Amino acid sequence: MVKLIGDNNTINNSTAGAGDTYSDFTSQFSDLTPGQIYTVRIDVNDVTLVSNLAGTKVFIDWNIDGDFDDTGEDIGTISNNAAPYSDSITFIVPNIGFFGATKMRVVSQYNNDIFGACEVGTYAPTYIQPWFGATEDYTVIINGTVPATYLWNTGSTNSSISNLSGGSYYFTVTDTNNCTVSDTITITEPSIISTTESITNVNCYGGNDGIASLSIFGGTAGYITDWGINNPASLSTGTYNYTITDTNSCIFTDSVIITEPIELSISSSITNILCYGDSTGSIDITISGGTITYNYLWSNGSTSEDLTNVPSGTYYLSLSDANSCILSDTFTITQPSAISVSESTTDVSCFSYSDGTATLSISGGTIGYSTNWGTNNPTALSAGTYNYTITDTNSCTYTNSIIINQPN
Repeated sequence: MVKLIGDNNTINNSTAGAGDTYSDFTSQFSDLTPGQIYTVRIDVNDVTLVSNLAGTKVFIDWNIDGDFDDTGEDIGTISNNAAPYSDSITFIVPNIGFFGATKMRVVSQYNNDIFGACEVGTYAPTYIQPWFGATEDYTVIINGTVPATYLWNTGSTNSSISNLSGGSYYFTVTDTNNCTVSDTITITEPSIISTTESITNVNCYGGNDGIASLSIFGGTAGYITDWGINNPASLSTGTYNYTITDTNSCIFTDSVIITEPIELSISSSITNILCYGDSTGSIDITISGGTITYNYLWSNGSTSEDLTNVPSGTYYLSLSDANSCILSDTFTITQPSAISVSESTTDVSCFSYSDGTATLSISGGTIGYSTNWGTNNPTALSAGTYNYTITDTNSCTYTNSIIINQPN
């Protein structure tokens, strides 16, 4: 009989009369805990009933490598004794890091107590048979967690890996019995955060009505948008950074550019009036900047770009572009003062004489005057009325007459 009381399961097997044979009783098992003490009881009988001597040994494959050759795997010997007899072997389960099912072998040989687990016994002094003696195999289960080795496709040999990006990770686990299992773990990740920007640029130079709005995709919904100190609904021209943070604290940073039109400006070419009282003035303007098209409103009611054939004076222009940006300006058309003459005459001294004179002091107009008395000489005039014409540099004319008197 073989009896081994385990933690929860017990081997209790009677094989009386089996003789020198090999018996596989591995369906029977006891569970053992490393570091604990156990006792295996063995009853040995003699099938010949003549009280032959027999020795008994017990072996346990502690490192689960399929043999009983390693140190400590011969757990005890019952010395040669006359059968039948009953004895016990007490042992401590070694704590060497191997766990799970393994074999216990009980061997009894005729007249021998020094043998290995697989040595052929001597049946009688006259010949040797190829057997071990009475050999029985049982199962013992070493309690504990089976240590394993790990190999990931990343090269890591740890049981867990961290700080991973999205993707598939393959691993193989190998236990102390060289049993393996392989599997795949897939780490998912959100799609990358991205934005579609909608920009409204500033309408008028120097304004702050620019707008930036964002459509956000990817990441994990629950977004926070940070524009810093800027209000995205009231932007002037410039570059503005923003940061998107999703529910998982993933961050996306980018910037928008707000532009503005070039400043509206007016350049002008003014044609002033040459002769007092004429309506020959003009204002020719050139517009730059802003956003075409332009609208014009002059103080005289004209809506054309330029003014022509207008009298002297001050003209106001209100200019608006396609964005209703407004620029006002003032233009002045000048004219010379009117030509005026101060006349000085000397009448004829004697009747019918021709010693009358006329002199003119001219002002106004544009200096550079010419005086036309026709065929008359203003320094030798007889009595009568004389016309004259003043022409200035701008060909403006002034016409008048003088009267020369004579005595009776």
